[in-house]
Amino acid sequence: MPIIKTGIVGLDALLYGGIREGNSVLVEGVPGTGKTTLALEFIYHGAVRYGEAGVIVTFEQLPEQFYRDAANFGWDLRALERENKLRVVCTSPELLLDPGTGLLEEVVSEVGAKRIVIDSVTHFANILPDPLELRRAVYSFCNGLKRMGLTSFLVKEIEDSGNRIIPF
Repeated sequence: MPIIKTGIVGLDALLYGGIREGNSVLVEGVPGTGKTTLALEFIYHGAVRYGEAGVIVTFEQLPEQFYRDAANFGWDLRALERENKLRVVCTSPELLLDPGTGLLEEVVSEVGAKRIVIDSVTHFANILPDPLELRRAVYSFCNGLKRMGLTSFLVKEIEDSGNRIIPF
């Protein structure tokens, strides 16, 4: 299977060249650890360096917040949208998990996306409180992403246990 380079300094080396095409990568951590930034970098470099359009799906942040945060790193997401290399979609987890809407398929098709970020899959647990049902839904969702030919970063928050590592 082909390898998808993330374009993130050091990460591709750790992953022996990148991520297998069609795989889903879970990016998990406490709030403020850089999960969304890592995911944005994956999307940005995909579009700019590797010609792979992307989609960012968010359940809580407005697109404006993504544009602003990305601009802090010199990444112009609006320009990528104008060039039809990116879509930022703010929706609900209910709508995204409902296969009858076709929302994801439509957005992916519009830009010919190869990469996707879901920020954050933590919200799936809010609508599917039964652990078995949640597990089945997540597996089904990830399989759907793979069928669409997408390589994905799934962002997930975990609770702060109080044992924080202080970044230097």
